[in-house]
Amino acid sequence: MAVGDRGSTRRLCRALRKLRSREEGLQLVQQQLNARPSGAETCGLIDAFARQGWFYRPLVDLASQQLSTGTSASPPHLAVTLRALATLHPPSLARWRGPLNAPPVGRRHGWFAAVVLLRSLLLAEVVMDGLLGKVFSWTSQQGSWTSQPAHLRSSGALWGALCDVAWILERRPPASLKPLTDREKATLELVQSWPGVAQPVSGISEALELHVSAAFQRLGRTVDGLHRPSGARSGHRRLPLSLPELKLVLFCLDQRSFIYDLQDGRSWLKPLTLLHQQQLETAGWRVEVILDSEWPEQHLEQELLLRKKLAHALQAHVPRRRRRRLP
Repeated sequence: MAVGDRGSTRRLCRALRKLRSREEGLQLVQQQLNARPSGAETCGLIDAFARQGWFYRPLVDLASQQLSTGTSASPPHLAVTLRALATLHPPSLARWRGPLNAPPVGRRHGWFAAVVLLRSLLLAEVVMDGLLGKVFSWTSQQGSWTSQPAHLRSSGALWGALCDVAWILERRPPASLKPLTDREKATLELVQSWPGVAQPVSGISEALELHVSAAFQRLGRTVDGLHRPSGARSGHRRLPLSLPELKLVLFCLDQRSFIYDLQDGRSWLKPLTLLHQQQLETAGWRVEVILDSEWPEQHLEQELLLRKKLAHALQAHVPRRRRRRLP
């Protein structure tokens, strides 16, 4: 299967989703690597694997090597490869020291891609001064965010990505980041002050949320003071299932929320989902994770699992000297 352009990358992503196991994914990537892919083909392959959440060390090493030697030098391939490596394996970006030209001003999707790339790189603690400066310049030229162009008002995802960038720069900036100027700080405040439509948390499984919500409804009829989870907002994020009175948020996650190592079976949370968890915890919310792999089929077992999750949240509202140790 040849990869490299956007259409073939999409076909590869669909092929990966149809695979019945990660072992089949391992066979597919080994076949691709045996064919000695070009820089464009490697770009499409690692982009598809990053979207699928599959990590394969030889593929990451090849993409990193091609990045450092300039094999993936065309701007679109370069940006896609950088974003994929930042998602799958941030240390692999240490080899790359080249420049990056941001997309031209005025092209909405180009600038959205630039902001998403900037967010991925900052999460990987990689600072690209040229890209950061261009995004700051473009954002400051948009004028008041309450009377901005229609294409920005309708692009909540773009605003959400900009707010993520602002949060990272303010609360967990990379060590190599230069101090922000007063104008740049004002731009960050401008972005965060715009009352945009709250964006969803990355990686949430809506199907699992429905099951958890139904279980809460059953508990609401038997447990005093427990109500059906209601939607709430924290900053620029729309909360998933939550109990605001307990400052509790439930992350209902499936396998798409994780990155899996195809060789040793390890898994870890995707950087963007982890960022959104940290944002909520910084805002004072307690985040409890429910995985679809741990969700029982029987109603009684579902309710017992939720009681256990709630027990920890309730303990947080008890004075420390009176708290009971929970398993």
